[in-house]
Amino acid sequence: MMAAKDYYQVLGISRGASAEDVKLAYRRLARKYHPDVSQLPGAEEHFKAVNEAYDILSDSSKRRKYEQQQTVNRASHTETPVKEPPPTRKVDVAFFEEISKQEVPDTRRSSAIFNSLFGKKRRNKPSESKPQAPLEPQEYHLTLQVEDLFFDTVKAIQAPNGDTLQVRVPKGSTEGSRLRLVGKGLAGTDLSLVIHIAAHPYYELIGQDLYLDLPISPWEAALGATILAPTPHGPVSLKIPPASESGKKMRLAGRGLTTSTAKGDMYITLQVQTPPATTSQHQEFYAQMERAFNWSPRQHLKTTR
Repeated sequence: MMAAKDYYQVLGISRGASAEDVKLAYRRLARKYHPDVSQLPGAEEHFKAVNEAYDILSDSSKRRKYEQQQTVNRASHTETPVKEPPPTRKVDVAFFEEISKQEVPDTRRSSAIFNSLFGKKRRNKPSESKPQAPLEPQEYHLTLQVEDLFFDTVKAIQAPNGDTLQVRVPKGSTEGSRLRLVGKGLAGTDLSLVIHIAAHPYYELIGQDLYLDLPISPWEAALGATILAPTPHGPVSLKIPPASESGKKMRLAGRGLTTSTAKGDMYITLQVQTPPATTSQHQEFYAQMERAFNWSPRQHLKTTR
């Protein structure tokens, strides 16, 4: 974890932001900087930084450790007071001279006196030591993009024991699924790799089914069209039927996530969007449409008592 980074500043939120605030901020910035849709300079680097910040702040355990580390870093810059050295204990030398004059010293008594003066603790015998409890497997949290789940993916991670590992994550992995890496934790214990899925700017995965809101123009909706729709496997040709309305759902069978037990579908919801009237010519065109259609989308609503 890079504790020096201010992940709150990256997402543009306050330190007291709720989990929902974190998610909303991520979705807004992910849409803004996603390399597939953004033309802004440095969009890819911004997108990576936003994903890194969301990975930390969306996980309550990671967020708590991050804030603790931030507190430690701030405290390390404060001046540490100098402690006074402990007072020197005075020893009565004459007392030891008296003990040495005895012909047959009682070693047990001498040992007890010495221990009482200098605070020496009695060591436990090996047979008295308590057996150590076995170490629990460590956890490593790995965040993947939705597209990563549709293929066997190889990711480089740094294990707690310092080793850099190339880990193969099988396709069909889901949120919370685990991979066991034998002997890659501290002191030879196993490492449990926990899979998380990052929020996506336009895909949403629910179970094995994949959902996409697809914007279309009014003329594509009214007249019908064949357009390209994105999927994790690549763009597909989608035929929009004439007289389609916003909210119409289209199903692509077998285009969802395939796991060991099920095969999902992809559902595309059409979203009709109108172009902005930014010029007088555009405004006049909309006025002509109003006169030509003499139609209201609210004609089915009852507006009187």
